[in-house]
Amino acid sequence: MQTTNTTGLAPSSLAQILGAVATFLAVLVALFKDEFLRWIRRPELTVRIKSEPPDCLLVPSAIVYDNTGERWRGRIYYLRLWIENVGKGRAEQVQVFVSTLFRENASGKLAPVAEFEPMNLRWSNYRDPNNPEIFAHGISRDFGKHCDLCSISDPANPTDELKGYKGQCVANLQLEVVPSGDRNRLPPGNYVLEIQVGAANAAPVKMYVQLNIKGSWSPDREAMFREHLGVQIVTDPRITTR
Repeated sequence: MQTTNTTGLAPSSLAQILGAVATFLAVLVALFKDEFLRWIRRPELTVRIKSEPPDCLLVPSAIVYDNTGERWRGRIYYLRLWIENVGKGRAEQVQVFVSTLFRENASGKLAPVAEFEPMNLRWSNYRDPNNPEIFAHGISRDFGKHCDLCSISDPANPTDELKGYKGQCVANLQLEVVPSGDRNRLPPGNYVLEIQVGAANAAPVKMYVQLNIKGSWSPDREAMFREHLGVQIVTDPRITTR
C-alpha cells in the first residue's frame, strides 16, 4: 500500500508537482532574469535648480562679431538645471526637452505660447557652440550634470537687444538650434516651461520651471535674484488654454 504525507498526496505525486514547479520557475528565471535585473538596476533622474551657484552663475563674457574686434565686454547670467541620477544604474543618452512654453496673460493665467517650437536644451560646458551636446552620453549612479536653461545679458550689450525692449533684460533659451524670429527669446514677463527629462534606459520625468523676468539688471547676483529675476521648480503651474 502506497504511503501518503500530510498533504494527502503520494510521495511520487508530490515530487512530480515540486519538479514541475521548479522547472516552471527555472523557465521564468531564464526568460525574465535580464529584464528583472535591469528593473532593479534602473536609473532614476531628478531635476533641480537653485538661484545660486553652481546652478545660476554670473560669468564674464566678451562679445566679438564681424572683424571689428571686441564690441562689448560685460557679464551674463547663466541659469542651469542640475540633472542627477539617483537610481541604481547608469543613465544612457540623457536628454532634456522643453515640450511647452507658457506665459502669464493679462488675467493672470498661464497660456501656451503658440509660436514656441518644442526642442531639446543644450548640456553645459560644451566647447563647440556650433555643435552642442544634446544627448549626454551617460550619467552614472549618484552623479549629475548641468544643462543650460537660459542666459540673461546686461541690457548694455548691443548684440543682445530685442526689438521693442530696449534697455531691458531678456532671457535667451539655450535650445539645440536657434529658431527664426527670436522665438527663443523671452521678454520681461512670467513664464512656465514644461520640461521632460529622459534617457534611453530610464522612465521620463516631467516637471515645470517657473521663470520671472522683470527686465531690470543688477551685477550683484544676490540682488539680481532677489529683486529682478526669479527661477524655481513648481508643481502647480496654474495652466489654462487660450
